[in-house]
Amino acid sequence: MYFNQASSHITIDFTVIKNHRFREETKHYLKRRLLSNDLTWGSASNYMSFIPPFLDFIFTLEPDWNNLVMLTRRHIEKYLEKLIKEVKIKQRVTNSRHHIIKSVSAFKKFFRDYKRFIGI
Repeated sequence: MYFNQASSHITIDFTVIKNHRFREETKHYLKRRLLSNDLTWGSASNYMSFIPPFLDFIFTLEPDWNNLVMLTRRHIEKYLEKLIKEVKIKQRVTNSRHHIIKSVSAFKKFFRDYKRFIGI
């Protein structure tokens, strides 16, 4: 794979995804997208900044899940509520609205692509 050698992010840490099965699916999904030149290294790294907290939240709510097939709007709404609460508590996020939008946007793109990847 080609990457910018000047970048400090030359590896992606998948251990931040606590659900082992989904960690492997995510790894396989990103590898396939990167090798097909359908995804840039920067986008893959960006996914891994925002996706693991969402996945951890979902798999805390639904510990028996091995994939996201049963994900509903209500799950996403609960995650959005959690993000809003976190931003209020931390208040170190300079532009909290932008942080929330970026988090939701990253997940939306990831989930849309993931659904195609697994054939939902």
